[in-house]
Amino acid sequence: MADPVLLENTLSKAGLRELHIMWMGTPEDANAVAMDEWLSKVSPDADDCQFYKRYKKDLGMWHLHIYWSARELVTLVDGKDLKPAVMWKLGQRISWSIDLAATCYRLGTGEWPQLARIRALPAGAKTECEVKDGSGHALVKLAAAEWVPKGFIVVM
Repeated sequence: MADPVLLENTLSKAGLRELHIMWMGTPEDANAVAMDEWLSKVSPDADDCQFYKRYKKDLGMWHLHIYWSARELVTLVDGKDLKPAVMWKLGQRISWSIDLAATCYRLGTGEWPQLARIRALPAGAKTECEVKDGSGHALVKLAAAEWVPKGFIVVM
């Protein structure tokens, strides 16, 4: 069996993260790859991780695909600029999701985010959300942005 190779690590426009891992082997090598190693790459905040394996007999090749809805620090490309942001699948309340995403952002960057974006601002939604932890707080401004996947917020 050959060592596994990460072929893809993508985040779709719909907010779906995919890892695609491949290794050469026989049908008996289905469990030769340590699943724990690859599943440890899944965001600990993801609540909907799914995976599947398939074998291509004619090539002697295994493929492992792991999918989850993003709840993690990502890099946004804005022209030539790269900006850290957190893409977060919405939970029960927008304000709670902003608070969790802001905490993830702070843990990843050392700073509080200033902005939150959502596909469409619900009627009556607050446009500011205070986020805090034991050592500080910030006011995050919420606005609509068409580029945000449906069912997600992005804080930056």
